[in-house]
Amino acid sequence: LRKNLGKSFRLATMSFLFPGMAGIAVGLFFGYSLMTATMIGVFFSSHSIIAYPILSKLGLAKKEAVSVTIGATAITDISSLVLFAICLPIHTTGFHIGPFVLQLLYIVGFIPLIIFGFKWLGKVVFRHLGNDAAEQMVFLLLVVGISARVAELVNIEPIVGAFLAGLAVSTTLPDLGVRNQLDVLGNTLFI
Repeated sequence: LRKNLGKSFRLATMSFLFPGMAGIAVGLFFGYSLMTATMIGVFFSSHSIIAYPILSKLGLAKKEAVSVTIGATAITDISSLVLFAICLPIHTTGFHIGPFVLQLLYIVGFIPLIIFGFKWLGKVVFRHLGNDAAEQMVFLLLVVGISARVAELVNIEPIVGAFLAGLAVSTTLPDLGVRNQLDVLGNTLFI
């Protein structure tokens, strides 16, 4: 993602806005309110790379086009879930400035806290754990679980917290064995 951030961001913008606008248009066409139509647009905007394990087996996962697509998918999915976290309370209880601003503050505080906080924590913990792959995997799963729970407490989808924590900590992994185990786990259970 870091290597191709500009290209991933441009692709994410296009692949987020066009389906999102189409979803809003469909919602409005069928007579839904603007907020409901916006939520439909948010649902249309997220997508996944279901073919990633196949691309990886074929040795294509490191190609620039695949990296850009994976980065764009991460950006669009996080954006969709964050927008959903903003839209859902407005849709269910109506727009109130206090809760709306509070939710925005939660989001603005949560994302950097998870990314930078767990990246720092990962460096510190992995330095002290040594090369024990089991302990490293337990720490990774613990961080992902904690982040998911904290996200839930601030009304953000838990998958956003888990994903951000995984991104932050996985960059600090010292051992390729754990990275391979993580790839197997991710490809088997999540992709």
